[in-house]
Amino acid sequence: MIVDEVVKAVIGYLSSRGRLELLPQIAQELTRAGFTQVDPNLATVTSAVVLSAKQKSTLVKTLAKVFKHPIRLKQNLDPDLIGGLRLTIAGKVIDASINRQLTDLKEVLIYD
Repeated sequence: MIVDEVVKAVIGYLSSRGRLELLPQIAQELTRAGFTQVDPNLATVTSAVVLSAKQKSTLVKTLAKVFKHPIRLKQNLDPDLIGGLRLTIAGKVIDASINRQLTDLKEVLIYD
């Protein structure tokens, strides 16, 4: 399969240059690029509860204004989220969840 060959070639190239540590960054960029190529108008919102029609509408309008193109919204539920939202659009993740805020606070308390 051609994908396997490309992956092996990239890994071989990075290995020959002593730069295998770049693999995670390359994978992240390829994932982001893939999302924008597949459907740049699709936003995925993850929340603990189902959003109301009004909340969805407000979110779509706000995202369309920020990203300057029409947005379609897909919702995922994650009961492990304490509250807030996690949004993925065009390969970008906007994590406005309580879980993320608690993790950030924990890191500040431990490392500062």
